[in-house]
Amino acid sequence: MTTIDRFTKAEARELNKAAHEALKAVAEQFGLTIKPGSARYSEDSCTVKYEFGCLTEDGAPAGFEDRAKMLRLPEDCWGKEFMINGTTYTITDLNLRRRKYPVSGKTSRGATYKFTADSVRRALAAEVA
Repeated sequence: MTTIDRFTKAEARELNKAAHEALKAVAEQFGLTIKPGSARYSEDSCTVKYEFGCLTEDGAPAGFEDRAKMLRLPEDCWGKEFMINGTTYTITDLNLRRRKYPVSGKTSRGATYKFTADSVRRALAAEVA
């Protein structure tokens, strides 16, 4: 067991990672998604926030279809793959607060990138054609 005497950036990251892994099991137990939020630390304390969300029957986050409609994307686009510049991405999130890049996509290696709704719409249309 590791003991933390004071918080530095490295200790805060390590604690955040361990807490996220532990809370993943809780989220799975209740059929929820978990998304890490903001984190702050000082020398003697660390605050980490997480957001739990509900899932639909097909595993998509609740409200995903409505957000897809607002962005003029197919309602069933959650988890769909699209290709941009030779790299394949999977749609993982739609965030309407990010006006310029509302679509999040993940590569097969696990890296996450943000995209415009127009570029994803074109890429999904090209996949169908």
